[in-house]
Amino acid sequence: MTVVTVVTVLTVPTVPTARREEVDVIPHTSTGGENLGWWITEGLECFNGGQCNTAGITMPVLDYGHNEGCAVMGGYIYRGSAIPALRGTYFCADFCSGWVRSFRWAAGAATGQTEDPGMLPAGEMPNSFGEDAAGEMYITTEGGSLYRIVAQWGRTDGRDGQAGGGLVGTVAESRPRPPLFRSVRLGRLSV
Repeated sequence: MTVVTVVTVLTVPTVPTARREEVDVIPHTSTGGENLGWWITEGLECFNGGQCNTAGITMPVLDYGHNEGCAVMGGYIYRGSAIPALRGTYFCADFCSGWVRSFRWAAGAATGQTEDPGMLPAGEMPNSFGEDAAGEMYITTEGGSLYRIVAQWGRTDGRDGQAGGGLVGTVAESRPRPPLFRSVRLGRLSV
């Protein structure tokens, strides 16, 4: 479970059983008692298939099957200043697939969901996230590598720096936009 240091939401990455992974969000305004559906639902599906009553269940904001990965690694909400366009974005990863996903929590919904399958090199298995005193974010891997999330191509304002470019995530043009961020390997961790 990840408890956000500047409380706006509580993100709860869970490993329900053997078929699905999920991330749940509990707003800071909650008085507690949310029913996350354990033993009724697994992710967005009914537990063990079939039909179920989902009334009163707080459904996950991110859900995926084991055909996409095996274990969600809970992350952090980016609070750094190096990439202002990412402030408030929650990051998580999958241990087996190595992809990194992110979203923002706004008006009671996950918005701007992205998947960055190439953020880590192939074969790197993310096992944790961390942040430094300045709120910059790091990813560690099972192989002992440490990565820092940095701006891509010097971008920090959410723009691609090209003529006619708009904010990242807009669909003003048909050409693909370069990603706003990437990871940089800082070295290996030693015990």
